[in-house]
Amino acid sequence: MTLLKINNLSYIKVLFLFILFPFTLHAEVISVSPDSEKTLQEFINEANENDVIELSSGIYRGNVRVDKPVSLRASSSSEQKAVILDGAGKGRVIEIFSSSVSIKGLKIINSGDEVGKMDACVYVHKEAAHVRIQDNVLEKCAFGIWVNGSADIQITKNVISGVKRKYPSDMGNGINLWQVSDSLIRENRISSVRDGIFLTVTKGSIVRNNYVHDVRFGVHYMYNDDNIIISNHVCNSSVGLAMMYSKRLKINNNITINNKQHGVLFRSIYDSKVKNNLASGNARGFFLNDASFNQITENQVENNEIGVHVTAGSNDNKVYDNNFVANQVQVMYATRYSQDWNIESKGNYWSDYLGWDFDQNNIGDRIYYASNRIDQLAFRYPQIKLLAQSPVIQLFQFIESRFPVARPASVIDRLPYMKPVNVGYNAERNELYNEWTMHCEAGIKNKND
Repeated sequence: MTLLKINNLSYIKVLFLFILFPFTLHAEVISVSPDSEKTLQEFINEANENDVIELSSGIYRGNVRVDKPVSLRASSSSEQKAVILDGAGKGRVIEIFSSSVSIKGLKIINSGDEVGKMDACVYVHKEAAHVRIQDNVLEKCAFGIWVNGSADIQITKNVISGVKRKYPSDMGNGINLWQVSDSLIRENRISSVRDGIFLTVTKGSIVRNNYVHDVRFGVHYMYNDDNIIISNHVCNSSVGLAMMYSKRLKINNNITINNKQHGVLFRSIYDSKVKNNLASGNARGFFLNDASFNQITENQVENNEIGVHVTAGSNDNKVYDNNFVANQVQVMYATRYSQDWNIESKGNYWSDYLGWDFDQNNIGDRIYYASNRIDQLAFRYPQIKLLAQSPVIQLFQFIESRFPVARPASVIDRLPYMKPVNVGYNAERNELYNEWTMHCEAGIKNKND
């Protein structure tokens, strides 16, 4: 009797699995070539759920609709020659309406160019969760990949480029997510689009180890909470990381180099942790605009025209264990009240600090003031820099140093370090990093020529 019960239970479990996942019994690999009598769309229409549609090298007509859980992938025999889906300049090259779809190893080109209609090389609809887009090359796209309101999306190891236009507003983004939860965007190479990666109203997303150059904003956030931005690389753009109207972000190990405006821009960012980032050779390393209650530690801010620009409040941040090195102006401060950038026994390293350390504890015995009235005047009237060594300017600075009441509001570090901090930014480096570095160096060379 006991054995019969066990057998019945096992039978019921197996039957339940068959009812729940009937398609797993019928999954097969369907081989397709450009010479096939049927079109790619017809193969998709006739496929069963979970089938793999394997494409041999050649050119296929795009504008396909995927409305069932299948995989589109390049065949192993096509490694030397591309499998190309060509949208012929019309609409969306691949449009996904079903969950559990995979797109892998394809070259997807020539979407339509109407940004207002969200033309894209790959467009993922709201009902299409658990989509995987990997190892593809996307070229001449209005938007590279647009995901609209879905969940559990992985976009990894794709190469995305758009079409350069005179105005960024006429271009789409490389990767565009709208109201998406739990996404992974990793190891993509993106260039010649409006914004490399643009996320709006997302939650629980990870943007990691992407390489972006020659765009407007490298990684652009609007109204996203509880996200991770780690080990991304942006150069030769207008802004490296543009973080706006978001909370509880983790921003670690990112590298922003040679960007025209800002390495890292914060607009209304709260309760976030910013650690181990490098901002080098930008117009402004960090730009803090109404950014409060953040922890900013162990960052390397070097060789920028302005190290940090602070404006619109940006109070109550914990800023310590950072290196501010060889910036033409360490801090541009445009806020009414002074604020301390140190906590307990920890301050920051400032390469222009001229204090001393009698007790040899690596903390300067003289308070560091990051800006003075001459700096503020120089922001408005750059010609004043020509008079930096004049007796009038030196007298003004002497009076200000002796009479604190004459000082303007400023960042104050009461525990300035005598030696740089070992910040240890350690963004992930691989062959993609080397390729990206070449683009950055070329941009720096053009800038200096």
